Formats: sequence, structure tokens, C-alpha cells
Amino acid sequence: MFQKLAMPDSIYHRGPLKENHANPINMLNQFLIFNLMISRQINFIRKHHIIQFQLDFEYQR
Repeated sequence: MFQKLAMPDSIYHRGPLKENHANPINMLNQFLIFNLMISRQINFIRKHHIIQFQLDFEYQR
């Protein structure tokens, strides 16, 4: 019933290596997730340092 409409076989028979090899959507997804993790860590460190600086400043006064 469903014919493979002039699609090359490589689209249907991808191995696990070909699946990850040059998939731009997958690469973009990994890049965005990586950026999200990095920015979260930077925000956390920044908040922590600001709090520490305020505590040190209060202690010095």
C-alpha cells in the first residue's frame, strides 16, 4: 500500500552511526542544550558570587 516514493534506501536503512553522523537538527539540538546548561551554571555562579560579595561587604562595615 505505502510505496517508498523515489526515496533512496539510505533514508530507510540508516544504521546507528549514520543516524548521528551529520544530522543538522540533532546537532543544533545538542548545541542549544549545551548552551542552556552553560548559561545556567554561569547564572548560578554569578548569583552565588554576588551574595558572597554582599556578605563580605556587610562583614567589613
